Amino acid sequence: MENEERIIRGFAPKDKRNRYVSFLSSAKRRRRLIDLLNHEFALDPRYSFKVPKESQNVAGIHAILTSKGAPKECYVMSNISDIDGKTMNLLEALEHVVGVETGSLISCIVEKLAYYESEDWGERYVLSK
Repeated sequence: MENEERIIRGFAPKDKRNRYVSFLSSAKRRRRLIDLLNHEFALDPRYSFKVPKESQNVAGIHAILTSKGAPKECYVMSNISDIDGKTMNLLEALEHVVGVETGSLISCIVEKLAYYESEDWGERYVLSK
């Protein structure tokens, strides 16, 4: 959970951080945070950049993340239970998430680089500091 707390503190706006982090106190409350990833999860606008339309696919997003220094392994928080809470290959994680239209946050470099996709079509963001 420490890793998840750092991810939240890195990319959530200041007024939401403590609330989101409090959801990590139990498995039941964490489920609420994961549910928020669908469409209510707030991002700090200073660090969130919408993925350009022409890059809104696995290859395009992977290229953007690797150009910013993403390693091969990442940590996933997702409404897709098969991958939630797992460390996995970045490309494989993107293949599970992109276009599925469910909330997911893929942390590439804790507090520095991540990818967020909501359940709303086209709501795909690279989070970068």
